[in-house]
Amino acid sequence: GKPLHSDHFDEFIRQIASKSYRIKGIVRVSSGECYSVQAVFNEIQYMEIESSDRQTELIAIGREISAKELKNIYRYFSTGFPAAPSVEG
Repeated sequence: GKPLHSDHFDEFIRQIASKSYRIKGIVRVSSGECYSVQAVFNEIQYMEIESSDRQTELIAIGREISAKELKNIYRYFSTGFPAAPSVEG
């Protein structure tokens, strides 16, 4: 898929963290960097890692977020905000 827009990385992670108990994975951004992401509730940690050919792969666990919603939020932040992210479960 399309990389996450670099300018909106923090906002993307904060939005998902606000709906999740736990987040873990890798996020590639449009400027070419790749980040390892871990979060427990709103305690977020991320660091840049060697990007090579890694693609975004993110797991979020929580009652308030579904796989569909996670994909919709990612699509929203990676395509330049064409429509508001879905809040459907």
